[in-house]
Amino acid sequence: LLLPNNWMSKIVDQMVRRFVLRAIAEGTELSSSATPLALIQLRAIIESLARANSPEAAFRAIVQLETYMACGRGGEVATVSWPLVTWSHTINNRVFTWSEVKTHKQYPVPTLSDRSHPDSDVYEVEGNAAIHGQFNRGGPPEEGEAKLLLPQFAGLAGGANKVSRMLKDSVEGAGKWEQVDNLNGDPNFTSHSFGNGATAEMNAHGVPPMIQIDLTGHSAGGGGGGAGG
Repeated sequence: LLLPNNWMSKIVDQMVRRFVLRAIAEGTELSSSATPLALIQLRAIIESLARANSPEAAFRAIVQLETYMACGRGGEVATVSWPLVTWSHTINNRVFTWSEVKTHKQYPVPTLSDRSHPDSDVYEVEGNAAIHGQFNRGGPPEEGEAKLLLPQFAGLAGGANKVSRMLKDSVEGAGKWEQVDNLNGDPNFTSHSFGNGATAEMNAHGVPPMIQIDLTGHSAGGGGGGAGG
C-alpha cells in the first residue's frame, strides 16, 4: 500500500469517481469554495460604507479594497509601511511593496487609479479613510521609523477572519451595517472571496496567465486552496 498507484488506491479512486458522477447527475452542489466577489459587488459595499460615514466604515472600506488588490492576502495589506512605499517615474504612480509573510518574499505592486468608478479607486478610498483618521495615522514617519499605513489592521489577530466578518456584515446587513442587495445574501462569501473574485475579474478581462500567477501566487484557474483555486 506504500507504493504509488497500488491496487487499493486505484479502487478508491474509481469509487470516488462513481460517487462524484452520481452526485452531479442528482444535481448535488459539490464545491464548497467561497463565492467570488465581483468588482461591481465590492463597489456596492464601499458605496454603502461611504453612506455610513464613520471612521469604522472608512476603515472597513480601505481594508476590503486593498485586500481585493492583494488578491485576497490581507497580510500584505497589514504589513505595508511607509519605507516600503516608492514612486515610479516609469509609470508616474505610487508603488507598494507587498510583503508575503509566509514565503518571506516581497514584490512591487503599482497602486493605479480606477478611472471607471470612484468607489474602487484606491486613492479616493484612502483619502476618505485619512479624513476619518484611519489611514496614515500620526503623519509621515520620522527618519529611520518604520510606520505602518494601517497599524490598527496589522495589530488584529486572525486578519482573514476579520475581513470575512466585514464582508458577511454587508451580506447579512448585520448590526449597524447596511445589507448590500447585489450580494444576494449568499452565505458562501468569505475572505477567500476576495482572491477568487480578483482571479475571476482577471480572467474576464484577459489578463495573461503569467501575470495572474505573479499577482495571486497560484497557477491561473487552479493550483491550491488560495486565489487561483
